[in-house]
Amino acid sequence: MSTQYVEIYPQLSSVVVGDTVQVSPLVQARSTTATVTASSLAADATANLSVTAHKGYVLYSITASQPCRVRLYTDAASRTADAARGQFQTPTANSGLIAEAIFVSAGTVNYTPAVYGYNNESTPTTTAPIAVDNTGSSAQTINVSLTVLQLEAD
Repeated sequence: MSTQYVEIYPQLSSVVVGDTVQVSPLVQARSTTATVTASSLAADATANLSVTAHKGYVLYSITASQPCRVRLYTDAASRTADAARGQFQTPTANSGLIAEAIFVSAGTVNYTPAVYGYNNESTPTTTAPIAVDNTGSSAQTINVSLTVLQLEAD
């Protein structure tokens, strides 16, 4: 029985032993955290922000430091078009909304299964447009973090 090493793709390697092929990744991808802050956001106000993520990614979770509503979009135009939608209203089809999380206190919303996200600007960038609504009763600084796994080269 002979052993052969074959490169299938730049990201994968395989080992052929007899009639068995074992495939394994050469690079272990790791999730990263992208963070953005809405400073001194008034009660019932919305901050339109951009967080640096990736051109294409898998969203694992959203974490917020205060009570708020967080909406993540494919592009800035989708964020603008969805701005008037109420907290418990269903988004329209093809709205560009990737994920929405409502926090009654600080915490994390884990997406199971994870959600695919991407930048859909005419020239894709690593920017992820988000809207943060302060649902608290007074002005506050809100930190929002996205845990993402990069899917394509930036």
